[in-house]
Amino acid sequence: AHGSKVQTPDGPVLIEDIQVGDDVFGVNGQPTKVTAIHPRGERQMFRVTLRDGTFADCDAEHLWGVHDASRKGQYRVLSTQQMLAEGLRHSTEQRLWRFKVPAVAPVEYSERDLPIDPYILGCWLGDGSLQRDVHGERRYGPKLASFEPDGWIVKEVQRRLPDDMKLVQSPGASDVRNGRAGPGGDYRFCPVVSHDTNPFRDALVSLGVNRERFIPELYFQGSVKQRLDLLRGLMDTDGSVTRGTGMQVRFYTTSSRLAQNVRHLVRSLGGTATAGSTPSRTTMWVDIFTSHCPFLLPRKAAAWEAGGGGERRSTGNTIVSIEASGSSECRCITVASGDSLFLVNDFMPTHNCYQLPNEAQVAFPFTLWLQFLETQSLPKVVVYGQDQTEATSKAEDIASMRASGVVGFRRPPPGEKTFEVLESSGKGAAEFNAALTFLETWQTSSVLAGFTGLSSLASLGRGSLALSQDQSAFFLKSRQAVTAEMESAITHDVIAP
Repeated sequence: AHGSKVQTPDGPVLIEDIQVGDDVFGVNGQPTKVTAIHPRGERQMFRVTLRDGTFADCDAEHLWGVHDASRKGQYRVLSTQQMLAEGLRHSTEQRLWRFKVPAVAPVEYSERDLPIDPYILGCWLGDGSLQRDVHGERRYGPKLASFEPDGWIVKEVQRRLPDDMKLVQSPGASDVRNGRAGPGGDYRFCPVVSHDTNPFRDALVSLGVNRERFIPELYFQGSVKQRLDLLRGLMDTDGSVTRGTGMQVRFYTTSSRLAQNVRHLVRSLGGTATAGSTPSRTTMWVDIFTSHCPFLLPRKAAAWEAGGGGERRSTGNTIVSIEASGSSECRCITVASGDSLFLVNDFMPTHNCYQLPNEAQVAFPFTLWLQFLETQSLPKVVVYGQDQTEATSKAEDIASMRASGVVGFRRPPPGEKTFEVLESSGKGAAEFNAALTFLETWQTSSVLAGFTGLSSLASLGRGSLALSQDQSAFFLKSRQAVTAEMESAITHDVIAP
């Protein structure tokens, strides 16, 4: 839907502003090129929401790459409408959710020149403040409260400070927190050479965090290491790790904005994050799941490892609801990545639309063929797929509706000219394989192109050597259905030639 943000190496960009040739992030965290834009017009929208609250708005025909728990985790490409029709709950275990989008790798932004070391900023956002007096804010520098028995955080912050800055313990600072005693208390960020300005404070002011706790946009677009350092600074100061029935990793804050920022930060690192608050809503918390240790502080990092943190691997994020959300202008894109996935909003993976030959700017859903196939009574059905898994999945879908045989074909890698027959029954498999091999010389690029192209051959008589009468009729009817759909798209200004 218009208003959705696509994640790119230059930060989030509204989908209506994406252009062919732009780089967007794929699920592997690497950039992938946009190869086509598909205007869709105004359509009914559905909000697809994941377990941790991440969501995206799309139309009924938008595609999703999901793992299906009802099929032992098999990867499938389904439309929003298909998922609703099949049901979001497990087919036999209704307490379980059925569909899960793939896990996302940390996105690879370039390293940034940041005004404050990200670990130090994270520590200050967690346990820092600005000390003021009646004469203004410049007399005393920003301060950091730290009560680690061995002073580890203070030493690490000092190690990372530029040479012209130092930490100075405030006189008479109390050293009691959670019943622990030792080196600690309030530490001020001070210039090594005393003067009227404080570079650290000036940097905080320039970032805007002197009046409200939040993560500046610049820091969201740092490298993986920079973003991980930022998270570790936040978690070393205001994070916890506890073990009970399972390990819980949680960040605490009194700032709702900072809580949402931490969720976004964790997701950019390939993790999941769920927010909540105390009944009084005075304290917010964020539960974090990530395969990267979110702590640098040795005692917390050790507790995370002891709780099995080093073995934690995300298997994806479960879809928990699909609900109508009004109507909106929408568009989709096609990307160059082999899995056809890209990231929207809070790094939510979604599937692209397929590109048609002749560069027609149309996005046709898989449901077109499924709906057409349901009306047919043929001895054989051909199922196309972008890969073997997809072809097999579509074949199983159709087989469940039909008692007749099913043939599945795998589209070959670039440079190869043969299709693989996955499963066949009845006569004609060899003829179909030969016809599809011939069709590949047309360099078709989508499921729709395959149906349309092969039916074109049949209508010209060139497919008569490879197709039986029933099969030729099937493809001719398929082409007629496609033609009707294209006419409708033109009428509603969906096609942009």
